[in-house]
Amino acid sequence: MVLSQETNATERANRERYVRVVKFELEEITQKEQQEQASETQLNAQLQTEQTKLNELNERLDTLQRELETQMATDKPQPSGKRP
Repeated sequence: MVLSQETNATERANRERYVRVVKFELEEITQKEQQEQASETQLNAQLQTEQTKLNELNERLDTLQRELETQMATDKPQPSGKRP
């Protein structure tokens, strides 16, 4: 009986130690996950800002390209071959 009680006490102590370790690891993982989620949110906001900038630059580039094409069309030499 005494040996059985000692074994049970040792097993219980081992289980309790294991539970503490698992709880600690779970807490660390939870904190890491929260940090990663915050980082992901921040990076998504930065991505959205940069995508907006890129869209604005593309629109400006399209406008400049249309203006250049219009200017080139009006600056073409006359078909008579004479230059001003």
